[in-house]
Amino acid sequence: MNIALATVLIITCSLAADDWIIETLDSEGVTGYWTSIRMDSEGQVHVVYRDDSANQLVHLFQDGAGWDSEVIITAECWFINMVLDSSDSPHVVYWDHATSEISYVHWNDSTWVVSALETTVPSNYQYPRVDIELDSAGSPHVAWYDGSESRLRYGSWTGSSWDIITVDSIGVTGVDPSLALDSIDNPHISYGNNTDGTLNYAFNNGTDWELQVVDNSGNVDGHTSIALDVNGNPHISYYFAWHPDDYVKYAWWNGSSWIIEVANCTDWVFPGSPQGLALDTQGNAHISAELSEFGNFLLYFHRDGAGWSGELVDSDYTGWDNSICVDAVNSPHIAYFDVNNEDLLYAHKNESGLFEEHTASLQSFALCVTPSPANNAPSVFISVVEPALLELAVFDLTGRAVLPPMQLDVIDSSHTVMLEGLMTGIYICRITDGDIQLSEKFAVLE
Repeated sequence: MNIALATVLIITCSLAADDWIIETLDSEGVTGYWTSIRMDSEGQVHVVYRDDSANQLVHLFQDGAGWDSEVIITAECWFINMVLDSSDSPHVVYWDHATSEISYVHWNDSTWVVSALETTVPSNYQYPRVDIELDSAGSPHVAWYDGSESRLRYGSWTGSSWDIITVDSIGVTGVDPSLALDSIDNPHISYGNNTDGTLNYAFNNGTDWELQVVDNSGNVDGHTSIALDVNGNPHISYYFAWHPDDYVKYAWWNGSSWIIEVANCTDWVFPGSPQGLALDTQGNAHISAELSEFGNFLLYFHRDGAGWSGELVDSDYTGWDNSICVDAVNSPHIAYFDVNNEDLLYAHKNESGLFEEHTASLQSFALCVTPSPANNAPSVFISVVEPALLELAVFDLTGRAVLPPMQLDVIDSSHTVMLEGLMTGIYICRITDGDIQLSEKFAVLE
């Protein structure tokens, strides 16, 4: 196994928030586990998930007029992942909790067909998570953690049967795998090794499998997602468990070496896996994640030329089983489970909503509220390019002012305000300079 050289970058990530539209897609019973979201060829969203109350695998999709749904099968499907074919029909893999089988289901133009790849069980505190992609001929490729032997397994459909191999079996390996296929249908897999605490990467060069250790710092704890850029270079998001600060980390191959960055350093933030990372048309990374320490929050991280930024998307015990995709205009879409109400939720950016004034024209001053979530008084950092008389106001999500407006005569290039006296909740901080307004969403936890 090769250990690839890596450069580690610490890039500051500020947690801000633009506006998101949040929809409840399914609220019948306990539903919305193990979401998998994809965008079809017409720009319509598809979500596959488990309806726990009905014990069903459900496909929910936009049809141009609204949302429609269909039941794929009745089965105890766990760790669900989905990909769409050229006809925008879903191909789904999952671990059947009742039979302990890694299973694949697809539509054959008349009915849903299920085939089992192999039987496996959880082990070493890890479950048999599974991922899927389709090659250029529409044939499925599947990667999964085999708990029976603590190894990484990979299967491809030959047209009549499954060709299944072991990719890596050194230590407890293959944890939380994520799969991508390149332009010539060669597979690339990210995964964790719990024995060594490493992030690993495997790819097939057309003849043999090559294995690399990407991050050997010793505290990697799975939650991997992989995506390939236009040059076929891998990008991987994953979880690094290092106390007192845990990290969402991001590794990418620049053509000659691995670059490792810290996307977020807040405790107990777990990136989505295996579909928690998406690359847009500019090659920029989008990551969905769950903050579990303070009661489950859905977070979103984005990397562009300026570095990493983060946003609080939803709170109040949400964010489980999240998955992400981006549309043709590089806007993120996230499906996730609402723990509090036991519903399936869907979040996407509000590109023309109430706070549309978040635009590049706001260059005379900048706003950042941190930390968010805060367990006491958060700080508002304001920077200006020239002295300005600003008004600061704080609202709840109903638009009610929760603090008296503050008049700020900002002379220096930066200014800090503490927001005290706020109860637990989600708020909007708004700075006004004449006709220009800048708003940021933040959360407070008592």
